[in-house]
Amino acid sequence: DSRKTSATVRWTLASPAPVELSVHTVFGARVWGRSLHAGVTETAWDGAAEGGRKLGKGVYLLVVRAGGERRVVKVGVRH
Repeated sequence: DSRKTSATVRWTLASPAPVELSVHTVFGARVWGRSLHAGVTETAWDGAAEGGRKLGKGVYLLVVRAGGERRVVKVGVRH
């Protein structure tokens, strides 16, 4: 049950840069986000929205922005 645990998100950058992470529904609505300092290379997401409400099961889009680049990864929440 992904609502009871968290996922660790890790990334590697060519050079240290501030990182913006966000999770969106497949329709584009932002439900979670974090701004991290340069040098940070991992964080956890517990499957909850910004206010702490656990999200429904399904596919979400994790967006990583750093150093002028953007990557999108599909993540799943299951019950």
